[in-house]
Amino acid sequence: MNLRDLVANSLRTELTWCEAHRAAPFQSGWRLDPFLVLIIPLDTAYTLKVEPSGEAIKTYRAQPGELLIAPPGIRHAFEADTCTIRGINVKYSVFGGIDLISFYTLPNLLTGEIATQAREVIESLVGISGRRSTLYPVPQSNQEMELDLSSIVAERCLLLQLLKLILAYSRPNPRGGTRLSDLSRVQPALGIIHDRLLDEVPVDFLSNACGLSERRFRTVFKQAVGRAPHQYRLGKRIELAMKMLMTPELSVTEIANQLRFHDLSHFTKTFKRECGLSPQFYRMDLKRKIGR
Repeated sequence: MNLRDLVANSLRTELTWCEAHRAAPFQSGWRLDPFLVLIIPLDTAYTLKVEPSGEAIKTYRAQPGELLIAPPGIRHAFEADTCTIRGINVKYSVFGGIDLISFYTLPNLLTGEIATQAREVIESLVGISGRRSTLYPVPQSNQEMELDLSSIVAERCLLLQLLKLILAYSRPNPRGGTRLSDLSRVQPALGIIHDRLLDEVPVDFLSNACGLSERRFRTVFKQAVGRAPHQYRLGKRIELAMKMLMTPELSVTEIANQLRFHDLSHFTKTFKRECGLSPQFYRMDLKRKIGR
């Protein structure tokens, strides 16, 4: 299978938040998210601040109908007065969990016709998916469950359409092709890490699965992923923690235990280092974001 087919077959979309609502005055803390955040204000301005690694803080103020974009892994914060919004959180990944957006430099503000097209797609997603948030799940009727298959197909098509719109105004990052080639070489290791996320897997086991020497494996993995294997695994555990924090029945201590951190203090420090907020504040921030 060639590289193009490998990427196409591994492409995944995951919609974790999709909502249309009127939000109270909102000021988030600085944070790092593992997903793409898209916000369209409808009646008043909405502000996004971003701080790319090694760069000064940049501020973008979207007027009604314009699209704000906070890419994954970029430190950012939102501010707004009372405002009606359309918003989604979506993750596009390849090779089991590698962020597709990391291959591009995205604009943080889109205006005009492209923003209008994006809004139409997001409106359609809201119409199909309803209110999507695992923080406050909405029970489904039997009839709604029967319609799941068609809605899943429609949702994926819309998410890919939205990705196409955004990438048309984005810039490919250098070494993208080389990085994809490196990812294909360590794909077996990525699969093992994702399947055994809570287990310590020896590096020699991962390198053998890829048919590489341990030294060569470490080099190729770092070039492809940007982190050492143990750091990558830790980051994926924190991503899972973010999803679990959207489930109000789970306490922060329970999440730390289930993800096999040494103790609550270790989990809190690691979480804050990875995403910029403590787990407790991250959960509070989620509630403010969805207006609850």
